[in-house]
Amino acid sequence: MFDREYLKRVGFAVAGAILGIAVAFYIGYHIWHKVTSFVEFEPAIPHTVTVTSEGEGYIFRDETVLSTEETGSFIPTLSDGERVGSFAEVARIYSGTSAETGTRIDEINAQLEVLSSVVYADNLTTKDVTKLDGDIYALMAEISRCVSNGKYGEASARRSELLTLINKRTAASGETHDFRDQIDALQKEKAELSAKFGTLKQTVYAPVSGWYYSKVDGCENIFTSKNIETLTYESFKEYTRTVPEAVTNSAGKIVTDCRWYFVCEMTKDKLKEKAEGAYYTLYFPYNGGEKLTMKLHSVSLGEDGMGIAVFTTDKCPVGFDFARVQSYEILEEEYTGFKVPQSAVRIVDGQMGVYVLTGEIVHFRRIEVIHQHENYYLVTMSHKEPEPEETEAETTAEEGAATEAPEETTVPLETETDTSEETAEPEKYYSWLELNENIITSGKGLRDGRIITNLN
Repeated sequence: MFDREYLKRVGFAVAGAILGIAVAFYIGYHIWHKVTSFVEFEPAIPHTVTVTSEGEGYIFRDETVLSTEETGSFIPTLSDGERVGSFAEVARIYSGTSAETGTRIDEINAQLEVLSSVVYADNLTTKDVTKLDGDIYALMAEISRCVSNGKYGEASARRSELLTLINKRTAASGETHDFRDQIDALQKEKAELSAKFGTLKQTVYAPVSGWYYSKVDGCENIFTSKNIETLTYESFKEYTRTVPEAVTNSAGKIVTDCRWYFVCEMTKDKLKEKAEGAYYTLYFPYNGGEKLTMKLHSVSLGEDGMGIAVFTTDKCPVGFDFARVQSYEILEEEYTGFKVPQSAVRIVDGQMGVYVLTGEIVHFRRIEVIHQHENYYLVTMSHKEPEPEETEAETTAEEGAATEAPEETTVPLETETDTSEETAEPEKYYSWLELNENIITSGKGLRDGRIITNLN
């Protein structure tokens, strides 16, 4: 029989020892955690922030409407924006009429454009999947932003772009390769639908060379290039209030000049910041954020604190939708610098900067803020270090070397030193933040020269 009292004493002793070890470990851990510093960091890399202003504007260009005497179903034989020569065929008119069939053909044409962009794109491999995924997510976020801001037209306009990216992603991943079969099937369906329109009544030819567009909005004689040179703010406002002409028996239009103008309304303060003849970057959200560099052709000020800016270019991007009214964004300013979280910025010895980690050593680096955006700063990436100043002793030595020494010199026996004034302590010098240095974004007890061995 075991002695129960003995076992009880041994049990209490073991439990006390275990409890003591646990308490010591707990206290030791918290002391260690208090005196050590876990740090998180991110590299100093270039980042660009753009500042834009936005609004709506109108497109002015030279357009010739193609009128016909025949009525029936109008079927273009060219794509919008396709180059055409004089007297070349651009459309056909058939005896039958069917709005549903015409709508379906338009849908087929849109699908053919999307699929063709995939088939004739550069060879895609699995290496492209990651990039395409990023493009798809970015575009979906942009569409969501447009919907949230009530810009439903812009969101709808990005649909074909999204479908194109999804199809490219599908091709790159190797999931399917039947796009050519789909194109053949759509072309066959289009031919069958076209046959339902009846007999051919008229073939429409281009009277002049240019670029063909199938849609006519009735504003071709209002928003024309010939009105640009005499355009004022008042006349522009009058044009925007004009009722478009009724469009009947039209087979599309020919744009006769590649130069076009974009006119938008702005405040006088904004216009005064711009210079005629200078080039500006414009984005067109309705066209998938198409970026164009356009020249400021002219400016006209009104009497109510507003005015107009007339931009121009001869660039016509493939697939660009020249809808008369376009939303736009103008690049006002662009900043490029190292991206530094605001939470990482410190003031040390009266200088603004951040702590960086080089190996296991903490260093303080100066920064110069050029722009603040959301929760981070953009700081200057390069600095010209000041050249060391030449001391008075060096200057005297150089002058003495350049001047012939006199035959006799007098050397003073004693030199009096003025110790009444204290020498000011020079400001401590810190280097500037450089590319790819690890900016410490989280950590305790940081100081220049500290060594940190435990890193996250």
